[in-house]
Amino acid sequence: MNDIHEVALLSVRLEQILRRFGTVDREGRYLERGSYELPVALRGRLDGLIDDVEELQGLLSIGQAARRGEPLSPAVLSAARIITKEVCRALCQPDDPSKDTLQ
Repeated sequence: MNDIHEVALLSVRLEQILRRFGTVDREGRYLERGSYELPVALRGRLDGLIDDVEELQGLLSIGQAARRGEPLSPAVLSAARIITKEVCRALCQPDDPSKDTLQ
């Protein structure tokens, strides 16, 4: 699978996960306007991966651009693929690591 396709798929997954946390709407727009801090529910899970709302919004924007087929550099796609996968994993971290569905 190429990076743009994988980033597109992972970004859909990330938006679905964030909707469950109540932080994005159906269009993938971040709901916490005017706040630079991540919601408490996300902060601990994303510690060391995403530091603030702007980084999360940037990751969402890259994923949406990938889904629209916009040109993105290989470096951006590679980084977005890795980070989005790790963010999804962190947000879905089960109590039992053997049940990790994103391996």
